[in-house]
Amino acid sequence: MYEIIYAVNNNKKKHPAMDEVSSIIELSRVLNLLFYDSFTNNYLSRITPKSLTKNQFFILKILAISGPLLVSEIADLLKLSHAAASKNIDVLVNYDLVDRKTLPTDRRKASVSILKSGEKIVRGFQVSFSKKQSSTKELLSQQEKETLSLLLNKYVQKCLLQEKELDFICENCSGHNNDNCVLLSHNVKCRYQID
Repeated sequence: MYEIIYAVNNNKKKHPAMDEVSSIIELSRVLNLLFYDSFTNNYLSRITPKSLTKNQFFILKILAISGPLLVSEIADLLKLSHAAASKNIDVLVNYDLVDRKTLPTDRRKASVSILKSGEKIVRGFQVSFSKKQSSTKELLSQQEKETLSLLLNKYVQKCLLQEKELDFICENCSGHNNDNCVLLSHNVKCRYQID
């Protein structure tokens, strides 16, 4: 991991064509890898005897936010085939993290709801992730954090405004779900929504 950071820091020397914007994008990618991807993978590998995949974990997160959903709705939200979504849900059912019930009105459809054990995993992730973020608070001064946050927010907003097809970007679905986003039905505003 240190090699990646060193390479990014020295990228301008190695690649003179890399401008400040490219550097911001690359550093953001590395930051995302450090904080979210590697943390998520490490957390998921520790929480069950057989580690959960990201898709399985995202199913738990979606159900924790939205409540029960149909298998087809989960497949649509995660951009998976119905078969792939069902396979992931099978694993979660076997781990006693979710419950799947066939709808009495249409036996071809099944509703999936999160169980207490699944909610515990999602809450545990949120608590652990908050602790991880807190452990990095001392890396920058308060003024540096405020300046960095302000500038990144400004940059992201301006980039979003340039995108003609983009109305809504959600940190859970990256804007892929638009009007079908589960957050919309729960009156939770996406932090990247353009007003």
